[in-house]
Amino acid sequence: MTVFFRVNSDRVSRPAGYYISAAICLCCLILSAILSAPAFACGTNIAGVSCSSSKAVKSSAKTPSKQTGSVTIEAILSAPHMDVLIDTRDARHLLERSGIGAPPREIANLIGKSRAEAVQSILDGYRQGPQNRPRQWMMDIAPPHWAQHDMLNSEEQAFQIARDREAGELRNWWMKEMITTTSPQTERLTLFWQNHFVTTYEGLNDDAVITLARQNMKLRELAAGNFRSLVKMIIRDPAMLDYLDNDRNRKESPNENLARELMELFTLGEGQYDEATVKEAARALTGYSFTKEGDFSFDFRPWSHDGGRKNLFGKRGRYDGDDLVDIILEQPAAAEFIAGKFWQAFISEIHQDAGQISDIADLFRASDYDIKTLMAAILSSQGFWDEKHRATIVKSPVDLLVGTVRTTGYLPANWAQMTSMSKNLGQQFYGQPNVAGWPGGASWITPARLLNRWQAVDRLMTSHPAGAAKTDQMMMASGNDGQTMMANEMMASEMMVQGRVATVRVASEDYLGPPRWTLTLFNLEAPVWSSETQTVAGGHDTVKFGRIESDSDLNWQEVQLPITYDGPFDQISVRFINDAAGNDGDRNMFVDGVQIDGSVYPAALGRKRTSCSNDEREPWALWCAGSLILTENISSSAPELKPMDDDDRLYVGKVRMLWASEPPGASGRDNYDFNVGLQNVRFNGQELNHIVVRFKKDKRHGVTLRLSSTDCVPDCLTRWPRTAWIDQERASYGETVYDISIPLNGHSRDNHYGGLTADDKKFISAIWTAFPEIMDRAAQGRQARRKPDTTKAWMEWADSLEKRLASSRHAKLGLLPAKFEGLGKSEGMMMMSGGTDADLHPAGYPPLASWNAFTLPELLQEKPVADWLLAALPVQVDVNTDDIALLLSDPVYQLK
Repeated sequence: MTVFFRVNSDRVSRPAGYYISAAICLCCLILSAILSAPAFACGTNIAGVSCSSSKAVKSSAKTPSKQTGSVTIEAILSAPHMDVLIDTRDARHLLERSGIGAPPREIANLIGKSRAEAVQSILDGYRQGPQNRPRQWMMDIAPPHWAQHDMLNSEEQAFQIARDREAGELRNWWMKEMITTTSPQTERLTLFWQNHFVTTYEGLNDDAVITLARQNMKLRELAAGNFRSLVKMIIRDPAMLDYLDNDRNRKESPNENLARELMELFTLGEGQYDEATVKEAARALTGYSFTKEGDFSFDFRPWSHDGGRKNLFGKRGRYDGDDLVDIILEQPAAAEFIAGKFWQAFISEIHQDAGQISDIADLFRASDYDIKTLMAAILSSQGFWDEKHRATIVKSPVDLLVGTVRTTGYLPANWAQMTSMSKNLGQQFYGQPNVAGWPGGASWITPARLLNRWQAVDRLMTSHPAGAAKTDQMMMASGNDGQTMMANEMMASEMMVQGRVATVRVASEDYLGPPRWTLTLFNLEAPVWSSETQTVAGGHDTVKFGRIESDSDLNWQEVQLPITYDGPFDQISVRFINDAAGNDGDRNMFVDGVQIDGSVYPAALGRKRTSCSNDEREPWALWCAGSLILTENISSSAPELKPMDDDDRLYVGKVRMLWASEPPGASGRDNYDFNVGLQNVRFNGQELNHIVVRFKKDKRHGVTLRLSSTDCVPDCLTRWPRTAWIDQERASYGETVYDISIPLNGHSRDNHYGGLTADDKKFISAIWTAFPEIMDRAAQGRQARRKPDTTKAWMEWADSLEKRLASSRHAKLGLLPAKFEGLGKSEGMMMMSGGTDADLHPAGYPPLASWNAFTLPELLQEKPVADWLLAALPVQVDVNTDDIALLLSDPVYQLK
């Protein structure tokens, strides 16, 4: 027999009184647990069983002697209570607590196994990498954040918008990973560690979202590894160093932020250290920074490090960051603190058992901080399987939303909005309220959030399913314009092959209906083609869910429109037609950009003409009816790698002025510096994302060009000469950094130039011969405009060198004149894909057309549906109901 669950909109829709009653019931359950553990543990509405005592029960797991210094998972799983066979409720409990959701197929696979076997299968399921390929930008070299201070206003605005888009895409990518992963336990631990080692996007001084993406990969790689290695990674993590300002931690002025949080929030907890220790720990972390001019990688700066003796927890020595971590983990409080956090996350937010937590901490410490051993101890503890601890953890918004999708296998077409829905419920990826992270527990179910939580689940259940016909999705999203949109969709599919297509990336906040819009092409100020009226699909309902704070959380859609005009155009207009606003919401349209004929027209470079007064801000956001005008474009593809005249010609994408001392002759100084950054550099097949070139003048060496291996991404040269200077301070810490100085004039036998390979000589000479043009272009940026007198003096000095340059050894190589190509892909100013993958579906499920297709495995048909769906017996619906809508609306579904 197959059991079908039907969810109809009339059964899901509930009067306000129902939710008020359910909210009161849920609050009573939580209050009961807080005020009286026995009442919560023994209440038949919650656990459906009776219990004799709520006193702490010491784990019967065989704990090895602390002196052995080792422990095995096999020994931990050998406790007598781990021989009990798993039933439906146990399987659901183990899956939902260790992962996200509890799919019936996975429940069925565990039934009949012993607890030890089931836990071992969970431990074997951890993986070190993501299941879905990261977005390309996550794997690329970091965009040039170092160049922001020299960008013109329009360039900087476009750059920052691109970073916001990346933040939204990172969140959506992680949401997709959670939905589709075959290792939900990896996602659970990765999310746990990200909320333990909190780093937020808004808190990054440099908005370097790529560092968060890299941190995510490191966290999942080490999630079930060794805690010592994890902490040592964190104190080197550029995102963390940026977030807690440790790049400003120098021996002459120590910054205590990272040192304090390392002990208070990451390892020991409050009250386990004193202020003197914070100061000493900060000294140990001086010089731990990152290379902003490089690729946002860890950079130890010995000249900023305090190498003196420090006093840490009664030990005295010349300690650095690694020594600090090792000394901290010698403190008994470290294992107790982490074991307590795992207890709260995986066993109970309400009941604490000091005895069992201490036993778990002993095992963790004896394993030398092996995280998989800690998980084994948690999942094998008496506390984990104790009935009184069921339904004592409030589901986080991610648990609620992703868990519902994974458990049921039903994926809504607008799944990408789940990140925004989760944010509205209080949990946004990389958006914690402070460094302490999301508090969890009762904070998830405040009166203001409870109704929204039920509405969010209701919205998932009643949304159009992914995998259904595209025309059906368009009909549901478009209302009265459905026929027009379907016709356009059909035409677009034909025109994709036969002619021009415009791809428009849009999103919206809907108020009493979605925005309507048109796309028009102009040539010489006259309209030459216009689309039919379009309707934005999948918008955010502001009446139900309030305003969105950041456009990165919007559900971006890419709309393809056939263009029946093949002539030239010089302007694009996106017109927002039906503005509306009221006390309960607002209707707004957002445009990321338009792509036509292989070129992208970013909204960030556009201008608005709207009915709003003084609407000069955020060109991509149409807050009022009106138009976005686009005229500037960038190529959507990278420059050709091998132009016809590529040999012996330097190609430069952009020149940025980084820093300049007072110009020659203006200050009476002997040494002068003019530093520039070159983006997208190519020469004879060599490609560099960027390179920092330091032009220097002093009495001893004359005019020189200096390069450092820390200032090039990737490396500047094919081989650094043996005569190159080596930073001895860095070398003493195991890091080799090369520097070379190449005079404008000189002999090959008496400087670094002579030690270069033939190809590297050409490359250096190509930069030297391009020097006048490099200086001219540097003078066009914002930095140069801020100090016109200084810049003018430097330009005059550069002009005076041209004759000497023409007769130099560099000019004698006969290199072709450099080409400056303007803005390149590394600016990150192109549209990003929306990410609603057609093959996306929860792991273990085929794409479903409706909830009616959802069936239970035969092994579960003899049990009440509540057993596999709820953490305890329902309190407002019949325990024997097979109506999934009723069960999902029961207060107990909010708990796990």
